Amino acid sequence: MNNFDFSRKASCITLSNLEEDVIRAEIDIVNATANVAVSLSAWRAKFCKLWHNYHWRMRHYFYLHLFVFFCNTLICGVIVWGIEQYKIPYIDCWFLSATCVFTCGLQTYDFALLSRSSQSILLFYTWISGITVSTIPAIFIKLYRVKNEIIRSEESETRTSENDVLPIQRLVPNQSIDSDLHERIHSLPSPHHLRVTAYILMIVLILSTCFVIYLISFIAMGIWLKYHYESKALLQSNATMNPFYAAIVITITAFNQNGLSPWTSGIGLLVNDIFMNIFIIIVVMSGTSLFPAIIRGVVVLFKTIVP
Repeated sequence: MNNFDFSRKASCITLSNLEEDVIRAEIDIVNATANVAVSLSAWRAKFCKLWHNYHWRMRHYFYLHLFVFFCNTLICGVIVWGIEQYKIPYIDCWFLSATCVFTCGLQTYDFALLSRSSQSILLFYTWISGITVSTIPAIFIKLYRVKNEIIRSEESETRTSENDVLPIQRLVPNQSIDSDLHERIHSLPSPHHLRVTAYILMIVLILSTCFVIYLISFIAMGIWLKYHYESKALLQSNATMNPFYAAIVITITAFNQNGLSPWTSGIGLLVNDIFMNIFIIIVVMSGTSLFPAIIRGVVVLFKTIVP
């Protein structure tokens, strides 16, 4: 925007130098604001273009993954610090949060001494940061990329009806192709749509498999603790602990390998319980090396059931 000089007649009201300077300063402010607005809109357009045309790589997700995890430790630490009414040093809350997020198992403050609300928050962050659930955002990124490819291919599609013919149809005379077969061929999904379906099914399978493992472990260990242990054996801070609450804590911490326990003494009271020891070992293995084999087994099972 440029300021244009104009000639004034003698009859016009003249402005003092101070008033002229004020007006020119206001005009300069308006011009500067307009220039900034233009640059912001241009920057926004460039960012949107970069976002839509950005080619994701797994290493990019790895850096984003670490950044989100680090932020989760800070946020979780602040939440626990506030729930405990700042009685525990923040560094201890942060350390315990990092233990849950990064499945480390170390702690500078006893997890069992925290309030139930703090324990629930830590268990939630343990669940979303596990090696199984934390892989789902990468699948969502791949799903987002494939959907964008589908949209771009549909928008730029300028092929004629001859180009739409499948290669196999060019090799076979039109008279020998059945109309029903022709319709079935055209009803086949494209490779992009097959990839979208595969990613969605993988997300559903991972979440449903984790849910089934959690549910079986929770019910089995909860019932076992309820009917094979007396209430005084499950004491924590002179209060009887609900066996099903203890079961869900053990299930989440065992599946995600962060080593926390609802009791100050750890799970030492289960040292002579063969059933609980074997079951916890199975849950630990299910959350690590055994999980890909479990997923593969579920996929094979569904392929057998669903034609």
